[in-house]
Amino acid sequence: MDVRQGIFLISISIVVVLILKQLHNSAKISSHIITSLACTDTDIKDYFKANGVIPTGSWSGTGSEGHTIGGARFHPNLSCSILSLTMTSERLRSCFLPKNRNRILTFGDSNAKKYFNAIYHAINSSMACNLKHREYINKTTNTHEINSFLKPNATQHMQVDSFVKCWSCYSELYECSNRGRTLILEHIGSTTLMSERKSVADDDYQMSFNEFLFKHYLKNNYTYPNVLFVFPPFNHLCRTLHPKLRRKTVFNFVKLLHRYIPSSSKVYWITAFRQFEEKKTWSRGFAKYHGKLASEGIIELNQILVDVLKSRLSDPESNDFTMWDMMQTSEGMEAWSYDGIHMKPWWYTRMVQDFLHVHCNSLK
Repeated sequence: MDVRQGIFLISISIVVVLILKQLHNSAKISSHIITSLACTDTDIKDYFKANGVIPTGSWSGTGSEGHTIGGARFHPNLSCSILSLTMTSERLRSCFLPKNRNRILTFGDSNAKKYFNAIYHAINSSMACNLKHREYINKTTNTHEINSFLKPNATQHMQVDSFVKCWSCYSELYECSNRGRTLILEHIGSTTLMSERKSVADDDYQMSFNEFLFKHYLKNNYTYPNVLFVFPPFNHLCRTLHPKLRRKTVFNFVKLLHRYIPSSSKVYWITAFRQFEEKKTWSRGFAKYHGKLASEGIIELNQILVDVLKSRLSDPESNDFTMWDMMQTSEGMEAWSYDGIHMKPWWYTRMVQDFLHVHCNSLK
């Protein structure tokens, strides 16, 4: 080996050592960032207080048209990191089983049900979950039997008119357990917020479906939730609710929830994502409701919700929280849409992983 070959090999060795050192330092920096700058509820509240809007963000790993689903990551425009990685079983258990009896509740329509399914799959991977009851839909009488919302020894027979429900957002409840601790995981399906019409009936009284849920059911069965994810059914209300009634309806629902849900419960208000008219398989494509396309109505309803919650979303002492702007998050993501109204399963999985990370990062 001559001198030039020796100098060349030495140079290559030096370059390799420098590259490995740089990779090691980068890994240390990345680990530090993930550890010290993991996003929490406080980061989102601080952003809202400073800017008056909920965070937006951008995607990476989606390709130019959002086609690459498996490697996609969403990055809110916050000075912190969202850990879009599968949570370990141990972390899930420590986060959602802090007490002997615990409860996670989701509320909303068929999209909320899909978010719930993603939460269920995440939880079920770390503890044993068993289905306890599921709402029965009677398509012959066009009603939803809600006896499952009553205690097992109840004698009343209760039902709710189908106009407040949908066939694909039925309610169901799982009981999950690990090492003597229990987690109630439940979805309550509804396509309205607070209906003026009295829709729940038995032999003794009538009231709106949601009033029954918050005033009686959640109080008398199990416990109020530790964590409540509210997915307002705006993809229904943009069609069914007249614009003049929207602010009053959202305000009344928020007021109802605050009246009965204790301050010890964390409430996450998740805005609705956009609809993709060109992907709709029914006759609804490019249909206008009250003179607007569906997404335009959803934008208005999302803004009303944020306006109603404005003082609470920036208050560090409030139990109301939000995530990021789902309308903006879903922009340009046509490839992720299943039918123009619902997303493909990976969307709900990815968003739920991020939601759970933010919640767990925020626990003291």
